[in-house]
Amino acid sequence: MAGAGAPVRKSRFVPPLGLYIHVPFCSAICHYCNFNRGLLDGPLKRRYVEAVTAEIRGAPGRFGWRPGEAAADTIFFGGGTPSLLEADEVAAVVAACRAAFDVAPDAEIHARGQPGVRGQALPGRDTRAGVNR
Repeated sequence: MAGAGAPVRKSRFVPPLGLYIHVPFCSAICHYCNFNRGLLDGPLKRRYVEAVTAEIRGAPGRFGWRPGEAAADTIFFGGGTPSLLEADEVAAVVAACRAAFDVAPDAEIHARGQPGVRGQALPGRDTRAGVNR
């Protein structure tokens, strides 16, 4: 909620959007998980990130918005195991979100982590990528 004197965010959408980015890659398949996922494949992951960033950048045109017209206050990476993304891959997706949407400067950018997984996306590691939670 905006504090007193905070600028009003202009958007055709109220409240601001929460953007969910699904990362369908895992280092192992858990028997209890019903989410769309598959084993990590490096070249496929790179193509997936390229496709996701293109999809995000094209969203305004598909929905009849101008870039930056729809406000967003959250970017959430879920999956699968989003912590398998490299910091530069996370940064590319966040940059695409910022180009396509009016992402709040203080937006919550969260990458779900999996304990014990290589390449864990944590705030200390991915601050450069914009992850702040």
